[in-house]
Amino acid sequence: MDRFVIRGEKRCGENSDGTRENKKKSRSISSEGRRVLEEWKNQFAVSERDGEPFCLLCSKILGVCKTYNVKRHFDTTHVTFDKKYPPGSQERTHKITSLEKNAIAEQNTMRASLNVTQAVTLATFKISWLLAKHGKPFTDGELIKNCFLESQCLFNDLSNKSEIIRRIKSLQLSNDTVTRRISEISENLTEQLKSKIATASALSLAADESTDIGDVAQLCIWVRCVDSVTFEVTEDLLALKSLHERTRGEDIHKALSEACRDMNIPASSVVSITTDGAPSMTGKHKGLVAEMQKISPDLLAFHCIVH
Repeated sequence: MDRFVIRGEKRCGENSDGTRENKKKSRSISSEGRRVLEEWKNQFAVSERDGEPFCLLCSKILGVCKTYNVKRHFDTTHVTFDKKYPPGSQERTHKITSLEKNAIAEQNTMRASLNVTQAVTLATFKISWLLAKHGKPFTDGELIKNCFLESQCLFNDLSNKSEIIRRIKSLQLSNDTVTRRISEISENLTEQLKSKIATASALSLAADESTDIGDVAQLCIWVRCVDSVTFEVTEDLLALKSLHERTRGEDIHKALSEACRDMNIPASSVVSITTDGAPSMTGKHKGLVAEMQKISPDLLAFHCIVH
């Protein structure tokens, strides 16, 4: 044992407290640069799909890209393949080539079906967007679909008329579907507006309060900002708040503050506010402008030219 231990000195691989230090570094599979080998196709009927080994016999993606794992899968799952198609024979080569062609054709069919599904979904979004944009009932989605089907005489001279009719019939435009689509569009537009506001160094607001047909006060808030990098001007509806109780300046300020919080707008980034001349807006002590200037003394106030 003396020739393996140097007396009076620290052993190699040990710390000062006597514990052994593990210097072995772990490696990830992606860092090893493993790839599908060309010879696996004839040996184990395995080809490459999306950078991973794909078994042509059972259409299974093999987990680890190693010769041992591929061989183990072949030996345990496809034991009789070597007997039916001996290695190096013409029958084996033709069989593997046929399996590869079938796999490619199946993959292309699945991709084409996925593209059609995406196109149909996109069409429902566009139709729902038009219904919302023009203020039409959501139930008109089915009416639009029926209009397409009734006007199929437009496609009589087309060779793919049946395919066009089939895709029109696959449109999902029920009341619930259109409602969902419009809700998703609204959420996406809100997120886009949030991202634009986040990149703006300063922004201005415009607020106007009016009573609707149901005798409920509605506060309309618009935002205008300029991107600090691209200098793109954005002007859009920020929020529409209902004032069910009173319409004092502090009530309007509370609703406007809630809208700013929902859109992640800090009070310091608002440099100006545009309102009409109503006392609840421009009141010296309790108007909306006065309430906002208590937080931001340098806030600029403008009178709306429409009013």
